[in-house]
Amino acid sequence: NVNPLAARTQADRDLVALVFEGLVGRDDEARPAPALATGWTTSKDGATWTFTLDPAARWQDGPAVTSADVAFTIRTLQDPDYRGPGAGSWTGIEVTVVDPVTVRFTMATPIGGFLDLATQPIVPEHLLGGIPAGAIPDDPFGEAPVGSGDYAIVELDRNHAILEPRAGGA
Repeated sequence: NVNPLAARTQADRDLVALVFEGLVGRDDEARPAPALATGWTTSKDGATWTFTLDPAARWQDGPAVTSADVAFTIRTLQDPDYRGPGAGSWTGIEVTVVDPVTVRFTMATPIGGFLDLATQPIVPEHLLGGIPAGAIPDDPFGEAPVGSGDYAIVELDRNHAILEPRAGGA
């Protein structure tokens, strides 16, 4: 199941890492690096983080990746009906869409490893937004995923996956 909100096996998670991106990735030395976000700022107390998305970021089916996609992903993880991977990991964090390329996270208690949370792969609201949070892990989206990462799935079944570099380059 190549859906960040449903991947349970290591093989699923490895494919998710190729097909989807988070706001933050990791550089060659495992330090936080821009991915969907071109940059971020934090308040002095560490309780508010603001991310600016790359305006060129696109889903593999064409639409822009927006802060609404980020908010949808995080709100799904926070939904009490959601029982998939990462459930509860964003508890106590408010997500606010500032504009299409800016998203803000506010927490009552700062989290030292917040950039680790920001590696959470983002999913497309335009494809999953109508699915109840509790049903997303079982949705057929995971069999024909549309991500924003460097690779796209061209064929997938229980025994193998064929990926190709994203059309137009990564």
